[in-house]
Amino acid sequence: MSYHIKEDRLHQKWKKRYPNQVYNKDGLLYMGEQSTNYESRKPGNEELLWEKADIRILFILKESYGNEDPQDLREWMPHKSTGRIYSNMCRMVYGISNFNRKNYSYPSYNTLDMDKIRTAVAKIPYGYINIKKTPGLSRSDDQEIARFFMQDYDLIEEQIKILNPNVIFFCGILFKNRKIKMK
Repeated sequence: MSYHIKEDRLHQKWKKRYPNQVYNKDGLLYMGEQSTNYESRKPGNEELLWEKADIRILFILKESYGNEDPQDLREWMPHKSTGRIYSNMCRMVYGISNFNRKNYSYPSYNTLDMDKIRTAVAKIPYGYINIKKTPGLSRSDDQEIARFFMQDYDLIEEQIKILNPNVIFFCGILFKNRKIKMK
C-alpha cells in the first residue's frame, strides 16, 4: 500500500478527533506537476523516490499558520518559499543529501547558493509533519503544542512509522519527559 494512502487513512482517523476545526494534512511532499500558479504540486513519483532513497528526511514542525481553509500541505513547495523556516529546511535537505561519505564532509555553509539549493531540493523527496494539525497564529504557543503532542502522540508515532525516515529533524520543539520510541 502506498505511503499517501496510508497517510490519508491516518489523516481521516486524526480528523475525527477535531471534527469542527480546520485540519491540514501533511507528510511526504508531492513531487509531480506544478499547478498553473506554480504554488503547489500534484502527486508524482515521490513515493518511488522515497522508497529508493538512501536518506529519507522528515521534519517535525509545530503547526501550520493562519489559513481558515483546510489544506493538503503535501502539495506545498517549501523550496519556493523565502521564509526562514523553509529556507533552513532546504539547506538541511541539501546538506544531508550532499554529504560526502569518502571524506565525511558537508557543503560549506558559506558557499551555499540558495537558488542552487532550491533547484536541487525540488528533486529530493522529503517530508514534514506538524504536531498540531489545526492552523495556529504567527507565533506558536509551546504549551498548546505540548498538549497536542501528548494527546496525539499515538497518531504522530504512527505517521512517523508510516514514512519510516532515517533522519528526523525536530524544528523548534522541546518536550521534557517524553521519548519517542521507534521500532
